[in-house]
Amino acid sequence: GAGGQHVNKTESKVDMRVDLNQVTLPEGAMERLVFANASRINKNNELVVTADGDRSRHRNYQAAVDKLAEIFEESLIEPKERDMNSKTKEKFDEKRLIEKKQVGTRKMTRSRKIDY
Repeated sequence: GAGGQHVNKTESKVDMRVDLNQVTLPEGAMERLVFANASRINKNNELVVTADGDRSRHRNYQAAVDKLAEIFEESLIEPKERDMNSKTKEKFDEKRLIEKKQVGTRKMTRSRKIDY
């Protein structure tokens, strides 16, 4: 694979930790961050990001920084409010039933009815 034996001989893995107690985020962003990355948060309330995909420690460091930046950026995006009172479900059901009826009539025309 990539790196060959070189991968086994070098310490190029980067393990980055961010203490979430020291991080200040807008309201709601911290909850989204913790919810979305629960498996990356340890008992010390540290967000742990690792990168070991490259042979170079420098490139792995940059990959870990990019991954951290992406995690924080995603936590800042507020989810859209969904209008559950809209009539989209009714329209969807109506369309589905019409299509179901059409498929049924199509299958009915395929069957041979032999009268003796």
